[in-house]
Amino acid sequence: MQEPEEYVNALLKVHGNFTGMVDKAVRGDHMFTASIDMAFRIIVNDAKRHPSVKGAELIARYCDVVLKKSVKTITDLEQDEKLNKGVCCCCCFLPPKYKHESPADPLVQIRR
Repeated sequence: MQEPEEYVNALLKVHGNFTGMVDKAVRGDHMFTASIDMAFRIIVNDAKRHPSVKGAELIARYCDVVLKKSVKTITDLEQDEKLNKGVCCCCCFLPPKYKHESPADPLVQIRR
């Protein structure tokens, strides 16, 4: 899968499925949720284990394409929805040292 939009949509769908299972099965236990997030961080960021898929690069290309398309073909609402997907991928799947920790920060609120 080398198309940025396909990659982001698939990543968010699978993450949502696993998060939903954890919410139902163990009432959103933070240890299970943290394990899911860690697994997705590895998938996105570990080029040694997954050399054919450069997840962080695909997420960046996805955001770049959305911003370039916004001038021509999509509405503001569609652009906002697509950019929220890209930002969610960045917030959820970047290593913790890159995340913002302020509760007032809108990027943190997306994840909560």
